[in-house]
Amino acid sequence: MFEITESAINLDSLLAAVGDSSAGAIATFLGTTRASNRGRKVLRLEYEAYAEMAVSEFEKIAAEAARRYDKAQHDFVKSGKVEDQAGQAQPHDAAEAAELGKAEQAGKSHSKGEAPGDLRSGRKLHQSPRK
Repeated sequence: MFEITESAINLDSLLAAVGDSSAGAIATFLGTTRASNRGRKVLRLEYEAYAEMAVSEFEKIAAEAARRYDKAQHDFVKSGKVEDQAGQAQPHDAAEAAELGKAEQAGKSHSKGEAPGDLRSGRKLHQSPRK
């Protein structure tokens, strides 16, 4: 989503527009105007842009970034480094260690097709037939 506006940007509206339940975070940058620059008081900033071209260029940049990110993410997962990084993670305290242990066990069980909470019974997860 790219938009050039002369209005103030409402951060809450922006976050609502870009939010994605499949993402773990939203990164934002909020620039502000300095009080002074090179010893002179700053009253305002004015920008000019050919809006249609600027939006078009932003969209091209975003598409390329998404392509590169998807490839980088895919390559990282295939490299096995995910497992290395996860293996290097250290809990901060006993409670976190216990939670990480549960999560690791659940992940191992899930990868074997076992239902969560049924680790001892060996009961398999129901899987729908693929279409």
